[in-house]
Amino acid sequence: MSQTTPKPPRRPSGQILDDLIQLVARSRQQSHEFLARYGVTVPQSGVLRVLARTGALPIGSLAEQLFLKTSTVSGIVDRLERDGYVLRLRGNAGDRRVVHVELTDKGRNLAASLPGSSYDKLRKAIDRLEPHEQQALLLLMSRLLELMKQGDA
Repeated sequence: MSQTTPKPPRRPSGQILDDLIQLVARSRQQSHEFLARYGVTVPQSGVLRVLARTGALPIGSLAEQLFLKTSTVSGIVDRLERDGYVLRLRGNAGDRRVVHVELTDKGRNLAASLPGSSYDKLRKAIDRLEPHEQQALLLLMSRLLELMKQGDA
């Protein structure tokens, strides 16, 4: 009879990583379902939602609100413009170089029909945590981000 070597106890970091990966995987699955159902990607829906809430914005401001690079948002806007959901409005009397993005009627209709995003679901789950749990999560996530940034330096 062979003896099996007991597994070493699992480190908490392994469980934390597994849980984070599961959160990302669920979000990705919801993104695929979202695209199949509504014909736009989750990032595209983010642009539509922001514009529905704020009205026309310069691409740089839109990027800031979405926590994305301007070049990334520009590509997303290209596809939304191609599909008739947004228009680029070039300049105004103050500065003709500034390009604003505005929803078309088609874009407004789609934005109004979109359900909450996976971010909204996660936000609602976080809102259900007790205040002290939210504070602990915030502190730990901030610290983890800080450590990751130090590793980049």
